[in-house]
Amino acid sequence: MVHLITGYAGKPHVTSASDGALNAGIYGKGKYILNMGEKFAYEIISNNLIKIKSGFAINQGRKIEIAINDYEEVTIDNGLQGMKRCDLIVLRYEKNSDSGIETANLVAIKGTSTDAYAEPVYTEGDILTGKAVDDILLYKVFINGLSIENVESAFTLTDSLMDILAEQKRVSSGMGQQISALAANMSNLGKSVAEGKQLLAATLSGWGNPTVSDATFEVLNTNMAAEFAATRDAAYSQGVAAADGRALPGTVNYQSGWNAGVAAADGRALPGTVNYQSGWNAGVAAADGRALPGTVNYQSGYNQGASDKHTELVNLQHSSLVNGSGSFGAWIALWIVSTDQIFMQVFYNTGMHKMIFD
Repeated sequence: MVHLITGYAGKPHVTSASDGALNAGIYGKGKYILNMGEKFAYEIISNNLIKIKSGFAINQGRKIEIAINDYEEVTIDNGLQGMKRCDLIVLRYEKNSDSGIETANLVAIKGTSTDAYAEPVYTEGDILTGKAVDDILLYKVFINGLSIENVESAFTLTDSLMDILAEQKRVSSGMGQQISALAANMSNLGKSVAEGKQLLAATLSGWGNPTVSDATFEVLNTNMAAEFAATRDAAYSQGVAAADGRALPGTVNYQSGWNAGVAAADGRALPGTVNYQSGWNAGVAAADGRALPGTVNYQSGYNQGASDKHTELVNLQHSSLVNGSGSFGAWIALWIVSTDQIFMQVFYNTGMHKMIFD
């Protein structure tokens, strides 16, 4: 049935539900604490009493208030020594199911005393669909032992529609200025890009790589890469040529300069020799000549020394035979002191001969 709310019907016909639905459509279907009055500020009177000051709320379209300069007191039950408890202070909407009378009150929901704080449960109901009870959570009260330790706010303030519109206007104005500045910057950016492309194209053309002023970035990149590659290769080749020329004055490149250096080292190996190989050979020959004065080389010097040693041993043998002092033991001694084993058999035979004749 269609029902005219804002109109004379000859009888009371505007209900709280109708008015609440209108408010919910304008303000929203949530729970709001308005930024007016003292905003339900609290004051701890004692460990058993908390004062809640003036404030205004809208709960799903239903306006609830504590008038300005008025207040409400909430009683808190005693705590237990050595225990902790969390109580909740709520702004409760309630509708009597029998009479239909609707009320709003501040209620303290008592928690459970335990070793740690544990929040009790509060009621959330949809008033617009006819639920009888709904709570707006205002404060959490923490009781430690017998004392109130802390009170914590559980709501946020909602600005008025005019305040919200003013803020939107301020933000929009600032955004408009930023958008204008951004548009100007974008325009300047477009000019900067075009001018930069023109400058780069002119430079490439001047280097011998023709490039149109409105070339795409891909074309500019390709032409720049080609120019840099050509410049790099030319510089590398020039550096190699310069290095070749400095390797050794008068040489063709560093390879021939190295060869010339080797040849020069060969010539200095030994004055008068052809190279270091022939110089080494000459050094060996010179060492051979110094092995023993009068000998040809170290091999002939060794042979000469061995011959001299043999002669000395023969002379010793002869002296023993002439003097009659030869004995088997003496010949054995001669064999021991001799380092040349070639004479061992000779000395042995001579000794045996001497023993037979004696």
